Amino acid sequence: MSKVAETPPLQLPETRVENYQALSVMAMVCLVAGILSVAALAHPVFWAFPVVAVLTGLLALRRIRRSEGELTGETPATAGMTLGAVFLLAGFGAYYVPRWHGKREASNLGFRFLQYLQAGETKRAINLTNPPGYQLPENANFTEVFARERKEQKRLASFVAENPIVRALGRLGGKSTISLYDIEAYGKIEGEEGAYAVYKIDYEEGNERQQFLVMLHCAYRRNVKKPTEGGWFIRNITGPPYTPRSVRVREAAVHEHGGGGDEHDH
Repeated sequence: MSKVAETPPLQLPETRVENYQALSVMAMVCLVAGILSVAALAHPVFWAFPVVAVLTGLLALRRIRRSEGELTGETPATAGMTLGAVFLLAGFGAYYVPRWHGKREASNLGFRFLQYLQAGETKRAINLTNPPGYQLPENANFTEVFARERKEQKRLASFVAENPIVRALGRLGGKSTISLYDIEAYGKIEGEEGAYAVYKIDYEEGNERQQFLVMLHCAYRRNVKKPTEGGWFIRNITGPPYTPRSVRVREAAVHEHGGGGDEHDH
């Protein structure tokens, strides 16, 4: 009896079924916003891009992890969120650091100016009202310069006559204390970078503590003789007396409210 050869079972190729993973739209939005976040270095209005990148990145990662493998896109979401965070911090620095430095430079100039007046160094104080390129060096002989230049003598007389702060600080001298009261404004002022710096002068008179405020408009301008350089100078002096902006706004509001009441009564 012959044996029938057994035919081995047919071996079919193994097929692998992979689960389809959709790319998260939120992750792509995050990546695009992260790339556009570089604009945050130019102006604060563009800080919206990095904020969107960070928020959409967080939402995308949350949805991807909850999708149980149905969504993908962790890499673009992480990249966009990282770009957004980096450029947001860089944008803050690019905007606030120069402003902080500018306010500091402006307030220091105001201190020097008032201290010169306090010490009776009026000629040195006048020198700080000259734009960069026209200021004399600190080691210059100001007495000799003003004695030689008739134009400077007239300017000195006019400066003292027009600014009560010169006479006030000259009279008080070392009896007065100078402190920064407020930076009321900083930025583009009258077409130039500048600051409105307000200083408080404290002194004792008749056993009573007295004080008054003075506002200095400190401006920054490029050096006309060396365009690559620049410097701060005193552009204008207001007061004493000087009323702070907060008080002026409050008084204006009270006046407007009172005026409206009068019209209503009539």
